[in-house]
Amino acid sequence: MAFVVSIFGSRQRLTSRQSRCQMSSTPVVKEAARTAISVDPAWRAGRDADWRGHNVKYCVVNEDGEGTPLVFVHGFGASAEHWRFNVPELASSAGSRPVYAIDLLGFGRSEKPSDPSGFDDYGVRLWGAQVAEFIDEVVRRPSVIVGNSLGGYACLFAAATFPQQVQAVSLVNAAGPKEADIEAYKEKKRGTGFLSRALAYGGFLLLRTGPRVKSVLNKVYTNNQSNVDDDLVKLILEPAYTKGAFDVFFRSTVRISPGPGRDTLLREIPETMPVSLIWGKNDPWCKKEIAEDLCDLLPRIEVRTFYK
Repeated sequence: MAFVVSIFGSRQRLTSRQSRCQMSSTPVVKEAARTAISVDPAWRAGRDADWRGHNVKYCVVNEDGEGTPLVFVHGFGASAEHWRFNVPELASSAGSRPVYAIDLLGFGRSEKPSDPSGFDDYGVRLWGAQVAEFIDEVVRRPSVIVGNSLGGYACLFAAATFPQQVQAVSLVNAAGPKEADIEAYKEKKRGTGFLSRALAYGGFLLLRTGPRVKSVLNKVYTNNQSNVDDDLVKLILEPAYTKGAFDVFFRSTVRISPGPGRDTLLREIPETMPVSLIWGKNDPWCKKEIAEDLCDLLPRIEVRTFYK
């Protein structure tokens, strides 16, 4: 999916579940995404930053710009470069706005420690804190944060827990369980012994192949499968072969440290903070029902849905 939009461009308030989640449907904008391909890709080389003793990567365009910064946060198994169309497009169309994209700890080119210091294990508390502290220490200005899938859950946590760092939050097909789901997970959580780890490793090896990655991506990029190119497949595969990749996979799936539910986090977001949803209806994992639920939980949300 390539989402190229004007963040918080619409001030429409939608008042019912049906109108909030359907009336603002918009065709996917392919031309803008394709324009971004011609932009100098040097920004993708990235930079290094230290976060709690770990090396993390981030990318930036217009670093010295004076507008409100945008910070993009990727989803599970992805990286900063997955915003390869969006970052240069928004940097060139939003005046002097600085645009950042980060690699969450354990993903992309960031370090993949088996024991993330200061946290029980990988989970939304870790990644949400990383987003907020990245803004505080690197961006150094309150920012608009944009998160996809797992990154949306992390952004929701950052906005609710560290509101002084966040001007607004946009959730792009965001993941994140409800509080009731978390309690059920705690009760049914699988063991972390040899068998559990062996099964996870088998699944990891099956996923870590070019054909398998491409097959999975084709199920997600339903609007334009030409975006599933060698570059995108490489962005998924290369980090999976780096040191610590399996440990992160195991600890962020089987052993993931559960955090607050999305319903709890939404209730904690300050009333003055703008919240928007950007949703692709064909997402097989973060389905539109999640968007509808988020609308019910926070009626003031601004919504833009995309369809094929």
